[in-house]
Amino acid sequence: MFGPLILIADDNEPTRNLMCGILEAENFKTVQAIDGGSALKVIQEQPVACAIVDQYMEPMGGFELAKRLRDEEMKAPPLVMMTAHETSDLLTQAHELGFAQILTKPVAPLRLVKTVQRLLR
Repeated sequence: MFGPLILIADDNEPTRNLMCGILEAENFKTVQAIDGGSALKVIQEQPVACAIVDQYMEPMGGFELAKRLRDEEMKAPPLVMMTAHETSDLLTQAHELGFAQILTKPVAPLRLVKTVQRLLR
């Protein structure tokens, strides 16, 4: 029996697999996307409870995904940004685009789980 569906969007397959494994061990159901475009498709087609999205993906990254969700006025799940380059400009832009949280890579397993649990309360 699995809990809510969590989307992991990252162009790095080992990162996606690791994060999915961590969340599945905590009884979350996961789905993967290789970029923002495939993440958008998943959000349109499945009841995603939370989306964890990498900042840099080609051809569509996390910021572009958030803009598309906003521009198309879609019911977006809570968004979490993953980045290896946390700066004040990035934090400001992520906040303006509606990201609920930023996780710095490499993401600590406990922080990942706690963040998802907090956003789903």
